[in-house]
Amino acid sequence: MTVTEWRPSQIVETRAEARTSWSAPVVEEQDGRWTVRDVETGIFGTGPDAQAAHRDFERALREHRDVLERQEELSPELTVQLAYLRELIG
Repeated sequence: MTVTEWRPSQIVETRAEARTSWSAPVVEEQDGRWTVRDVETGIFGTGPDAQAAHRDFERALREHRDVLERQEELSPELTVQLAYLRELIG
């Protein structure tokens, strides 16, 4: 397994810099399959290479944010998670 340091896309990176407690996602390669995983939420993306996994990861972050935004009411934990996602990706 290979673990690689990862820099988010410019959009994610710009928003993340404002959050001092934000940490970069974990990027791993195992058996030719790449995974990018957010430590805070457990949200992840996968792909045949690091860039594809990164794109899938960003899609998953947006999708999860959209699901949370459509809810009538959220638990305190999910309210915090939604605020985190909004700060991270807008």
